Amino acid sequence: QLRPAGTVSAQGARNLDDLEEKLAEKARQEGAKAYVVESASGENHMFGTATIYK
Repeated sequence: QLRPAGTVSAQGARNLDDLEEKLAEKARQEGAKAYVVESASGENHMFGTATIYK
């Protein structure tokens, strides 16, 4: 059973796929077993956040 363990954020992505890749990498660096993208915004310089689960 996974529990929320914090959030990660990323910026400077060119598109949604790039943003998700950046968030996934940050989640892995934090030792997360899963993550859920909570927000995404911007154009050509996107930023977003994700909740990580351990």
